[in-house]
Amino acid sequence: MLNTQRFKVIKKLGSYLLLIISILIISEFTVALSDNVSAHNADFVFVEEPSLPPPAPYIKFNHIIAEDGLDDSHVKVLLQTADGYIWVATQSSLHRFDGYSFKQYTNDSEDETTISSGLFKDLEEDHSGNIWIASDFGLNMFDKNSDSFIHYVHDENDPESISGNVITSIFCDSQGVLWVSTSNSGLNSFSPEEGIFTHYRHSSETPGSISSDHVVSVIEDNEGNIWVGTNGGGLNKFDKNTGVFTSFTNDPGDPSSIGSDLIRTLFLDQDNNIWIGTYDKGLL
Repeated sequence: MLNTQRFKVIKKLGSYLLLIISILIISEFTVALSDNVSAHNADFVFVEEPSLPPPAPYIKFNHIIAEDGLDDSHVKVLLQTADGYIWVATQSSLHRFDGYSFKQYTNDSEDETTISSGLFKDLEEDHSGNIWIASDFGLNMFDKNSDSFIHYVHDENDPESISGNVITSIFCDSQGVLWVSTSNSGLNSFSPEEGIFTHYRHSSETPGSISSDHVVSVIEDNEGNIWVGTNGGGLNKFDKNTGVFTSFTNDPGDPSSIGSDLIRTLFLDQDNNIWIGTYDKGLL
């Protein structure tokens, strides 16, 4: 009987010992396997697969048409003024949009305080909040206080009137001076306080004159220089202090010269670089 009990005890102790030995063997194997994997991983570079770009956000376009109060689907120019209104110039009239509805301004031949007729080509706001409208029948100023328009047209008997009636662009500089471009009638500077137009015309006999009378765009750089784009005469830099224009025109034999004399628009970026849109040579 004692031998039988002793045998059972020895058998149980043997089972415990076998279990302990198995655990030790498994632990050693796990450590060795882990070290082996780490060594192999050192020989490989794992590259993460590029993630797919996020889906484009949903954008809803609202269509504003005649039923909403816009009389003409041919929109020429847009301007947002300091008071938040959006001004829309079409081929036939001017509209003010307050975010809900349009107020329309049209020509009435029997009322001199209405906007002039003709095609509207540009809009600009001056430092006093007045809206200036370029048309091919002269220059218009919208007076917010009276809700009416003042017209500026060429008068052959008045040398201080605007130089021509086909206005191509308007630009208000840092000093509040308006620069009014015309088609084939040169460039005008205008101070609303003085009410006098100063003309800048091309003259082959006058060094330092503007290179062409067909002016299309005006900007001002950070140093206060006025840059003038012309259709046919290239680019001009105007020095306000000397009243002299420096012209930059295309030279086929000089690849570093301006690429085209047919300028359509000018833009000054935040780094004081001038971008030039042309009729025939793209962007310069």
